[in-house]
Amino acid sequence: CDYFTTLKKEIDDRLIGKNPDTKRAVLVFFESKKQLIEFYESSNFVEMKRDAIVMTEENINEEKEYLIKRATTSGQVGLFTRAFGRGTDFVCCGQVVGANGGIHVIQTFLFEELSEEVQIKGRTARQGDSGSYSLVLCDKLLEQFLITKVDIDNARSIGNFYPLLHSKRTEFFKAQYAESKQYVEYAANEHKLGDRLIVVLKKNDAITVKKMLCDRNKGAEEKKLSQTIILMDGTASMTHLLQKTKNTVCTMFERISTILKENGESPNNFEIQFVVYRNYNAPEDMLLKISPWESNFMETIVACYGWGNEAIEIGLAHVNQEAEKGDVSQVILIGDAPANTRQETILFSESTYYEDELMRLKQRKIPVHAIYINDQAKKNFTDIAVITNGRYEKLDINSPQGSSQ
Repeated sequence: CDYFTTLKKEIDDRLIGKNPDTKRAVLVFFESKKQLIEFYESSNFVEMKRDAIVMTEENINEEKEYLIKRATTSGQVGLFTRAFGRGTDFVCCGQVVGANGGIHVIQTFLFEELSEEVQIKGRTARQGDSGSYSLVLCDKLLEQFLITKVDIDNARSIGNFYPLLHSKRTEFFKAQYAESKQYVEYAANEHKLGDRLIVVLKKNDAITVKKMLCDRNKGAEEKKLSQTIILMDGTASMTHLLQKTKNTVCTMFERISTILKENGESPNNFEIQFVVYRNYNAPEDMLLKISPWESNFMETIVACYGWGNEAIEIGLAHVNQEAEKGDVSQVILIGDAPANTRQETILFSESTYYEDELMRLKQRKIPVHAIYINDQAKKNFTDIAVITNGRYEKLDINSPQGSSQ
């Protein structure tokens, strides 16, 4: 791919130092073993593959020590996972590399915290040695920080690319901290419930234990007031939005439960299924993730994959399959990108198109309430809602009123 071509060129350029007849050492750091192996196995790296050093956390200690020493020799290229960017002493023992500009470090991803980036830069100049550093980033991987291609092009044109990265990273870290704090409160309440269960177990209070377990694990009762499928975008661009969105959805259904109780109905008289869609660059088992039907849920979903538009059509097709089994009352669609175009879907052997799936839902009188997180998805999500007689709104997940929408 173009990114690997750019990365390989950066390695080639940085191997050449002050003296063209001798070479430097280049250390390349990847966010994960998967990304490292993808580059290592790519056609771009074939000519260097035989002599390159590859280090992940799986290497044994004795092997690590040998490879770390070898990594700083003249002409050597080393591929490392992020763990080796912190606390690893890449000491330049030979005079050739030191006299030729020292070790060069290439960072292929953006750290969430500046402190880690400072650490990885430090691999270039251990114990007073000279060295250099560069960033080679894939624009798609920057989506998790809400950095768009337009942002990147604008930053390059005015020459302030790194300030943009740092600003977005800082915003991301603050948002993650706030969401982690909110989740800690949720976990603390769960912990208290667990402590209470242990106490009654020790007292051999079988009646209370049975009631607590039944309340906790009770499914929907035979009388169903509502059966809702929540379709949520789980691609990389949703990374720092996903937990906020899940928190908002949980708050929304907690309020529904309260309303049902106030009206003399059981809070278990509604069912929820949580469905996460991505796009066709994801492995088959990651394209669509589905929770079981239940009244209480909090699935662990990691945002990943995705490119441009997303595979909403796969999620809608799943809704139609569920509708054939039983009554689906409504669909809540939450995302930040439009559905794939028909041209994009026909590239795959088994394809469907979102408008075709919507017409089936319309015939079944199942409304899709489309909630878009940014304006990129506004037109498409509006059309989806209108076709199925659903509602459409923009969700401000940073607002306390988000769950009231």
